[in-house]
Amino acid sequence: MENLLLIIVKIGYVILGIVYLKSSMTKLKKPFMFYIALEEYNVIKNKKLLIVFTPFLIVCELVLSLLLVTTIFPKSMLILGVFIQFFYILIMLINMNKEFSMNCNCFALNVPKKLSTKKLLTNIYLLISIVLLYGLEIRA
Repeated sequence: MENLLLIIVKIGYVILGIVYLKSSMTKLKKPFMFYIALEEYNVIKNKKLLIVFTPFLIVCELVLSLLLVTTIFPKSMLILGVFIQFFYILIMLINMNKEFSMNCNCFALNVPKKLSTKKLLTNIYLLISIVLLYGLEIRA
């Protein structure tokens, strides 16, 4: 039974890893548009800090996807995943029910053009999935 649970957890990690990999690859292809989307959310007001933080966030998301797909370093994956998802959830809560004109909607998972409860719940689900999978793995 424990082996079956561990296999299910590993499959869950890989599925989440693919979601984050797809998301981070989109951001890697259009880093300036991601910067514009974050700028429009107006959470980080210092432009110099935002210029540094945007690529840092993209790299963190890419590293998270690789950690999830390879299913190694589960504690690092948990810390990074919680950090990333808390950030996205926070900026969504601050800007709830707003629509952004400069946003290309290329990053609908994390910084959508029009914020809705559904988008917020998707990010909360991702956060819960990361924590739940980690918890199941350490129990197996």
